Amino acid sequence: MKIQVLIPDDHKLLAETLSNTLKATNQFEIVAVCHTTKDTLWNIQLLQPQIVLLDLNMPLVSNDLPRASGLAVFRRASNKEKCNKSNYYFEL
Repeated sequence: MKIQVLIPDDHKLLAETLSNTLKATNQFEIVAVCHTTKDTLWNIQLLQPQIVLLDLNMPLVSNDLPRASGLAVFRRASNKEKCNKSNYYFEL
């Protein structure tokens, strides 16, 4: 069984490169690639991936998330019952 991974990053080329690299190993299933904090939170709740590779410096998309939005996503998602099953890894 493949490990389910969510890749949120506002740099589309980096996100796609990371996605293609992980897929090439045949050990990972990329469940989604998202480019905003709003999409990231939605996909974490909906898909409940095993691993979330968070970009710490994704741009502000909604007024209720601060600039260091990768951490804000982590805090918000880890406080929700459906989201706390995921493991989070941060990219600077």
